Amino acid sequence: AGLFLVGLSPDVPSQAFIWINESKPYWRSGAWDKSKFIGVPDMNNQYLSGFTLNDDVNRGTKSFSYRFFENTLSYFGVSSDGVLSLKLSDNGSNWWLNWEAPVNPCDIYGTCGVYGVCKGSESPNPNCECLKGFIQKSNEEWSNGNRTRGCERTTELFCDQSNTSRSIASGGKEDGFRKMVGLKLPDFHELIENLEADECKIRCLNNCSCQAYAQVNNIGCLVWSSDLIDIQEFSSGGNDLYIRLAHGALGKQTRIVSCRIIISIFYFLPHTLLIAIHKFIFSDEGKPVKLIASVTAVGFISILSAIAFGVQRLRSIKTGKRI
Repeated sequence: AGLFLVGLSPDVPSQAFIWINESKPYWRSGAWDKSKFIGVPDMNNQYLSGFTLNDDVNRGTKSFSYRFFENTLSYFGVSSDGVLSLKLSDNGSNWWLNWEAPVNPCDIYGTCGVYGVCKGSESPNPNCECLKGFIQKSNEEWSNGNRTRGCERTTELFCDQSNTSRSIASGGKEDGFRKMVGLKLPDFHELIENLEADECKIRCLNNCSCQAYAQVNNIGCLVWSSDLIDIQEFSSGGNDLYIRLAHGALGKQTRIVSCRIIISIFYFLPHTLLIAIHKFIFSDEGKPVKLIASVTAVGFISILSAIAFGVQRLRSIKTGKRI
């Protein structure tokens, strides 16, 4: 409860915010991409051209305006319970709701804490998960429904390690990035202008304080140098986010999958071969032909398995992961 205020943030590019008592964030729109706010996936082509955000850097002023079809009246305001809504009318009566926010628990700012992601849901209880490579800070608090403290890393970053511990903890290998898709990007972005995607990645990798980066259409390279907070996973739309992780945290999943593949190959192939040989040796007719066909088929499967494993290993080497 409190006094709700709507306005634009000082970020570049700007975000729209609802604040409680003028200071505590309650909801945010995500960055402006010259036509829409990227954290509002249902801003569609029906009224994209009606919105304008003017950011006068020299004067230090910002303004947001909108215009719709002729003879269409509009109302844009925030209610006493913190819901921002846009209503339209053709004649000043029979107003209908065009858009509103927040609409579900995941829209509330920081619901899942730092390094937590909220998966959109109509249920009253938010579905919070830690980003891959992170674990809950407090299992007890999460069990009680309080996820606001968020998550922490499972593996220390290469950048954060002392010179003496780097070779032991990470094998001397530098940090990398894990891609996540369809997200409402975190708060506290920084814009680095005129950088392509590869340059954005390198800039972030070479800066130990950089926790993540994103290359966003009509905006450019965004980086984050503070803890990642207020992340939401959308069912459609959203943006890709590349999260900095230690090399060990990047490679665990690949090594586990690869080991399972190897074990499966070496367990099932000998059994398959023995069963096939037994079946065709003791059959009544066509012994030589069937035996040769069986061995040939098993050999062919073995070759395909070896090729698949080789391709997997090659891909892992190219991406800096070990099998």
